[in-house]
Amino acid sequence: MASNNSSSGSSSGSSSGSSRKRKPDEGSAAAPADAAGRGSAPAATTRRVLLVYNKRQGLFQLPKGRKNMGEESLLACAVRETLEETGVRVTPLAVRCGTRATPGEGALEGQQELQEMHEVQHMQAVQAVQAAQAMQAMQRRARGAHVDVQAVESDAEGPVRQGLTEGVDHYEAVACCHWADVATGALKMVFYYAASADESALPEPLVGEDAGLFENVWCEVDEAAKQLAFPTDGMVVNKAVADMRRTGYDI
Repeated sequence: MASNNSSSGSSSGSSSGSSRKRKPDEGSAAAPADAAGRGSAPAATTRRVLLVYNKRQGLFQLPKGRKNMGEESLLACAVRETLEETGVRVTPLAVRCGTRATPGEGALEGQQELQEMHEVQHMQAVQAVQAAQAMQAMQRRARGAHVDVQAVESDAEGPVRQGLTEGVDHYEAVACCHWADVATGALKMVFYYAASADESALPEPLVGEDAGLFENVWCEVDEAAKQLAFPTDGMVVNKAVADMRRTGYDI
């Protein structure tokens, strides 16, 4: 992909699977969630993820592609590219997972307590870092070494989920992967989205450069990550499925 541009995949055309939302009396998974996909497969018990087999490279991967200039959004790109590579029409799936996207007016009702809890957790984590660094400094001084001890708040931000919007169903990306393109050295970034698809529907004919290149493979949800050639793709699927289950989808 070109430098500083983004491509997009659908974590359910890139994780598109058969699933259904649990009814209230069925219960829901324990925590909030991310994606795999929801589809109306003939058998309600089937839970699958849509992968593509790249015949040229001989490997399994997730559907994805480049954003067109002037295209409205990365989500629109994900839906279009999934259709172009698989012939499967997917529907974006709302999930509940942490995102740095800011909510619209009224979307955060009841979120004040959650934010206050995160702030307390953040300060506790900072204090823990300070205490650990102070102890390390004492140990080094005892050995005759010198260290400049200065705890930085950002050191503790990783696990604390600082600055995230949570508890809101949304259509934002469920994952983002980035790496340097081997051929060009350009920074490649791929944003993944959740989507639902109907496994029983006949795929549309592929046209253009993707015709004949890919083969659709509907994989059991617990086996999908193992089939993928790239570890990061497997991580995307696992995160998507876990988030989706926490949202309450039966997959």
